[in-house]
Amino acid sequence: MGGESFYTTVVKNVHSTLPGDVMMAPADPGGIQLHKLTGNPDDELLLTSGAYVASDATVNIGTAVQTQWSNSLLSGTGFFLLRASGRGIVACAAYGSIHKYELREGESRSVDNGHLVAWSANLPYRVGLASRGGIMASMKSGEGLMCHFGPGPGTIYLQSHKPGEAETAVKHSKRAAKGAAQVGVAYFVLIPFILVSVVILVTVVTMLIAHLKSIEMDPTTTYYDNNNDDYYHGNKRKAASSRRTVPRGGYMAVGEL
Repeated sequence: MGGESFYTTVVKNVHSTLPGDVMMAPADPGGIQLHKLTGNPDDELLLTSGAYVASDATVNIGTAVQTQWSNSLLSGTGFFLLRASGRGIVACAAYGSIHKYELREGESRSVDNGHLVAWSANLPYRVGLASRGGIMASMKSGEGLMCHFGPGPGTIYLQSHKPGEAETAVKHSKRAAKGAAQVGVAYFVLIPFILVSVVILVTVVTMLIAHLKSIEMDPTTTYYDNNNDDYYHGNKRKAASSRRTVPRGGYMAVGEL
């Protein structure tokens, strides 16, 4: 119920005279912190889901239920936690780097919800607004809710990153890289197309201008000069007896007259 498997692996050194080593790592990238339990009844450690890595055989690992629904729902830790008790070493993991805070007698500390890894079972906490200025001030701060621990003494373990936010950042970075690659490919294809289109357009315009400049009046065709209100046969003026009425509009070929 605490977010861990029902089964655990027990590692034992069968050689009484030879030392042995065991290499362990959490599923998520991050640091590991060793916490020592003294065996006192009031010395227990609560761990969030995924924080437990390993412990001595003398350490008891059980399940703890958060009775305050506001803490379980709003702190991001859930209803069920792992409870480590007894005497020995507990290894807990974090997403990113892990930080340890020892609260002295009467000391308190506020923590952003979602960054909790583990804390002393005898250390009370409540979920409240991040700012003393009220709901609007808390919303403007970008934090919203925080976990207020205290008064001490007790121990708190925090992680530098929120798992959900870190995964979102990775997805955004991958999406941005993919988008940049697609834009690069688009530019790689589009720029040559634009250059070829410009060259073709310039060539067509140049040919059209050259063609217009090379046009001469056909000597076998009669033209009407709208500007001078006169007729021409090729470049020569047409006799008035052979003229006929045509629509005005500059030079216009009217055929043989």
